[in-house]
Amino acid sequence: MDQKAFLVLNAVLIGCVLLIFLRSRKKDGPSRLNLGSQTKLKEGSPLQNNFSDGQRERSINVIFQYNGHSWDAFEVLGVPAGSSKGEAERMFDRLVKIADQDQLKFYKAAIDAIRES
Repeated sequence: MDQKAFLVLNAVLIGCVLLIFLRSRKKDGPSRLNLGSQTKLKEGSPLQNNFSDGQRERSINVIFQYNGHSWDAFEVLGVPAGSSKGEAERMFDRLVKIADQDQLKFYKAAIDAIRES
């Protein structure tokens, strides 16, 4: 068998395998991870949020608008989401020392959003 015939045969085999793979994929129906999306959680389930003492769920992210875009304030300051306001203030103080005028406005908007949350 010469080299050209070998390459054509391999291309045909790869094409057939690819067609079989693409046709065998399901196009309709839920994914395996989404099968239980219609089920209700039982009362008192550990997966259900129970705030019986009047607490409300608190988000660990603080999103603010700056220059027409949404930003996560903790991410802007370089601290983990949900960090304390004190940690964010300390990082802000460090960043102020090295920031130029435009960056300073951005960091100020981020720390203001954290202070207001």
